[in-house]
Amino acid sequence: MVTNVVNTLKKIVASVSLALVLSACGGGGSTTSGGSGLLPGDDGPNSVQPTPTPEPTGFSALIEWDRPTRREGEDEGSLLLDEIGGYEIVYRDITENIEHIEIVDNQSIIDRSEFELTALKPGRYEFRIAVFDKFGMYSDYSETAYADIGM
Repeated sequence: MVTNVVNTLKKIVASVSLALVLSACGGGGSTTSGGSGLLPGDDGPNSVQPTPTPEPTGFSALIEWDRPTRREGEDEGSLLLDEIGGYEIVYRDITENIEHIEIVDNQSIIDRSEFELTALKPGRYEFRIAVFDKFGMYSDYSETAYADIGM
């Protein structure tokens, strides 16, 4: 019993690596090509018109990390995949100084070690990540990574 308590209090290794892959959402398009605006065979206002492509709603950043495999502390040991409870991603646009937190606890995402942040406004962002185990013990945050998004 004492061994289980000690194991739950071990600190998770804080060497969670963080990588960013940045991408922009798709752009808009045009649905007409001049003239009357009617397509060949169009019967006017009663015919079905093509749906315009929506305007982009922001940018995205794909956050990737290396899964930690070891704990640190007095009783160092391995950290198995099924012991990981999830990840906490902290990010902010430096100009707005508003911190956002995403908790990633979906097992399929934990297995892939990546998460996509969407609907980001253009700006300079900073990102940090921490891992937590199923007992709620957190690692320290990773080193801060910076990225210019949509600029």
